[in-house]
Amino acid sequence: MGKRLPYSGSDSSIGLPRAPHDVCLQGEWDEVREIYKPLRKDIGTATRDSKQIGLFYESDERVLWITFFGDRMYWCFSKPEITLLEDKSKTRPVIGQWRPTDINDKPLQKNQLSGRLLSTEGFRGTICSVKEFDYLVQRINGKPLKQKAEAEKALLTLEEKIETLIRGVHQKDFEILIDLIFRQAGWQIVSVLGGTQKTIDLDLLSPITLKR
Repeated sequence: MGKRLPYSGSDSSIGLPRAPHDVCLQGEWDEVREIYKPLRKDIGTATRDSKQIGLFYESDERVLWITFFGDRMYWCFSKPEITLLEDKSKTRPVIGQWRPTDINDKPLQKNQLSGRLLSTEGFRGTICSVKEFDYLVQRINGKPLKQKAEAEKALLTLEEKIETLIRGVHQKDFEILIDLIFRQAGWQIVSVLGGTQKTIDLDLLSPITLKR
């Protein structure tokens, strides 16, 4: 994908019909800014508008575009061919289609993405650069994250240490531990906990399914 920064846009089109198409094709962004100055509260906002339009017109096919819709993140590449529609909005064609999955067809669900990347969704504008470039490329390419691998390794170590500790727990304390585990899972202990009961270790009841 190269090292071109990705951009976030609402779709493959852009509104802002007041920006003359011919002026944009010539790259006269100072003129576009002057057009928007009377329409905005300050020159800074007009400058940001002109820059966003410039990104839409001048970004080549190597630029990665992303957007968020529903519970997914979508991404695509786009041909640098701008078409002016009847309502004065502009479009550029997507290469292939918007994809809501990584290259391994695993869904790019928002609840599994970094909050720093998702903060891009709150941008109040049309197009903005995405700062989490390396993370974004890793997720699209389906590569495991270094931090996740380290966390899984730490969890495995924790499980091994806990097993060692449980082996040293007294029998009565162990029974209490088992009781707590099943209660947290929604089960109810029917019989008296502990003691000696022939043929029964635990008598459990699920209050929802009534499974015993």
